[in-house]
Amino acid sequence: MVVWLSYILTEQDHRLEPVQRWVNSRARLFNRLLGIELRETDFTDDRLANVLTTLGVTESQEMIAQRLSQDWITMYELPTEVIRYDSTTIAVYQESDEGKERIIGYGHSKDYHPDLTQFKVMLSSLDMGMPLTSQVVNGKRADDGLYLLAYEQVVKTVGHSRFLAIGDSKMAAWETRCQLTMGGSWYLCPYREPASRGEDIEPWIEKALTQPEQWQAVTQTDEKTGEVKTVTHVYTWSRPQQSIDSNGNLVTWDERILVAQFLALQQGLTTRRERQEAKLYQALDQLRLPPSRGRKRYRTELELRQVVEKTLKQFEMTGLATVSLTAEAHKDGRQRWIVADYQRHQAAW
Repeated sequence: MVVWLSYILTEQDHRLEPVQRWVNSRARLFNRLLGIELRETDFTDDRLANVLTTLGVTESQEMIAQRLSQDWITMYELPTEVIRYDSTTIAVYQESDEGKERIIGYGHSKDYHPDLTQFKVMLSSLDMGMPLTSQVVNGKRADDGLYLLAYEQVVKTVGHSRFLAIGDSKMAAWETRCQLTMGGSWYLCPYREPASRGEDIEPWIEKALTQPEQWQAVTQTDEKTGEVKTVTHVYTWSRPQQSIDSNGNLVTWDERILVAQFLALQQGLTTRRERQEAKLYQALDQLRLPPSRGRKRYRTELELRQVVEKTLKQFEMTGLATVSLTAEAHKDGRQRWIVADYQRHQAAW
């Protein structure tokens, strides 16, 4: 394998057939370097193919990947205090063969292409970006069960479990959080309602909003101007958690909750809502105009009220604006209903 890698690197050629001639023409050199006597048939393409077959065994691949990662971590003194986990799906134009154990299948498409088959990749990496482990599985598999498999592989690779595991909301499943804690690790992930055993996030937000004096400011310094800006307010508290391990022992820990108010996101949502509000008022102005070609005449208050409610829902302004209606005489002597006035519901806003 070492000699073959030497051939690939020096000749920029990955073919099997030329390796035998290349090695035999340098037999004295390799005999001296390896301290053995090579035979003329040691590097036939059949023997090299057997090497590829051996390398293709999953257990061998995992062992080699772990050894390589361990060497890199040791050689470059890479920090292993933070491990990141993430998964993604890759859509392909290939038929699924559900009758066999294959990695190509139909599943929930994040790319909005449910018509395409896909496979899924679960990746774990050091905080500085170096990949540690990867799992390639069928695209129909759920993400939840992949985190613990990746976690166990990482523990074997880095040689300890005293690290912070960072993942997306799917890592927040209760079983995953329990196993990470029992394994001696910490976790950091976004809130996920289905995984929180029926807990509602709204009381957390209300609790934070009623205690602004306890918010902690997260700041960022502009490298050019030196200006310090507040980017986030964080309200945090801890709560006890407990679970039973595989030996029937009770395991307890404190879980820290952070409710974050991102000011840039807040401003973006406010700007978007103000644009929706302006579009709503334009639509309501049309309901104040007299009937004409292409403009409907509303003969009852109920009929117009239904249209107003539909318009409020269309622009996501239900409950955020109050609209009053009035009746006025039409030239034919009957009544018509129009929008009399509208304004922002400030308290709801």
